[in-house]
Amino acid sequence: MRLNMEEKQNPKKKSKKIIIGVVILVIIIACIIAFLAVPEIQDQKQQEILLDEIEAVSQKTIGEDNFNTEIKTSGDYAKVESTIKNYLQKYSDAVKAVMDETENIQSLEGTTEKSELENKKAEIQEMQETVDVKIQTLIDMTSEDYIKNLIEKENLDQKYVDLYNQIMVEDVTTTLKDAQETMTTMKEKINQVFDLAVECYDYLIDHINSWETQNGQIMFYSEAELEEYNQLVENLQNKATELENM
Repeated sequence: MRLNMEEKQNPKKKSKKIIIGVVILVIIIACIIAFLAVPEIQDQKQQEILLDEIEAVSQKTIGEDNFNTEIKTSGDYAKVESTIKNYLQKYSDAVKAVMDETENIQSLEGTTEKSELENKKAEIQEMQETVDVKIQTLIDMTSEDYIKNLIEKENLDQKYVDLYNQIMVEDVTTTLKDAQETMTTMKEKINQVFDLAVECYDYLIDHINSWETQNGQIMFYSEAELEEYNQLVENLQNKATELENM
């Protein structure tokens, strides 16, 4: 009879074991899901931090403010954030360099001293070359190839590259094209101003014996040469005005 009672109790024990086994399995699965979800949640949080930082630096002024602020993200997101901020800082520095050179152009004084004409012409040509290089740097920096190449150097997974390109290229394509067009037009107009300034000095040098200075004013002996020179000066002033009104 005892044997029969034990046989009746076995199904209950077996049922408890099954229930306990199922509970343990559910707990294990829940732990696995939680473990897998943590990186995804952290990943989303890092992306949100990155976008907030980019929004913050986008409020800064190019050519004036500091863009190399504290890196708030971590891991590969930090590399994306650092690449973006470093680019913006370099671009801002390049803009500042062009602005400084523009101020130098505006403060450049002419000369009516015959002995100084060649030196002044050389000074203008040197400044022209410097400005031309700095503006071309800005034009190059606004190209998609230049911007994309910066992140490719970091050897990141594609998702980080795609995120970077979305922020730096896809979302600002129109802005980049506008910047390139503006810089290209500015470069052309600045070179025209420099070329005309050099042309004015060339005319004075080529006609060195046809004029003299009186009270700081250039006086030509010939009315025809005076008109030719005045036309050059007028052309220079008109181009300079066009540049100022950009």
